Amino acid sequence: MNTDQRIDGIQQAQNYDDLHTAMDGFLDEAQARYPALEQAGELKACIGGSAFAQAVVALKQYQAATGETYPRAQRVIKAAAVKHAALGGAPGGGPTCASSPQPESGTGA
Repeated sequence: MNTDQRIDGIQQAQNYDDLHTAMDGFLDEAQARYPALEQAGELKACIGGSAFAQAVVALKQYQAATGETYPRAQRVIKAAAVKHAALGGAPGGGPTCASSPQPESGTGA
């Protein structure tokens, strides 16, 4: 699925289940396009936990740490964060993501 198709699916989501369906497979696609994202543990945890607003921050921090940019991934994550907020934010106390080591920490997976 290309970036515009995924964002269109996100924007059409009527509820959290639709949003999750629209995001299904995103991480695999993003890592295929940008292999360095495989090391972005906090970003992956945020997306996996539906903490899309936190994922936007995690991606910005990862980009700053690596000196790389991931524009298509950033567009999708921002769209998901906006839609999540439009749907009313966070059900059940809110999505979370666990902190993980930054890429320069030298810890392996």
